[in-house]
Amino acid sequence: MTDVLMTVKEAAAWFRVSPRLVYRWIKEEGLPHYRTSNGRKIIIDRDEAMAWWRQRREDMAALSAGISLETRNEIEQFLGLRKAS
Repeated sequence: MTDVLMTVKEAAAWFRVSPRLVYRWIKEEGLPHYRTSNGRKIIIDRDEAMAWWRQRREDMAALSAGISLETRNEIEQFLGLRKAS
């Protein structure tokens, strides 16, 4: 995979959401990001963001199906799909 770095504004366009929501995802939902050396600019790696988004969708689908994330993780561990944490 190729490293494609995005600003918050570019990530917002890529996700088709507002920059404000991207900032909230960073703060509250754990969207992976980096800060420049001066700490002013946030940089987001597209591949990491895509992996985060997929995991988030899976987690939300499990919750909407009535399965707790803890139960889902235990099932995945039992089936060998996820390593024990």
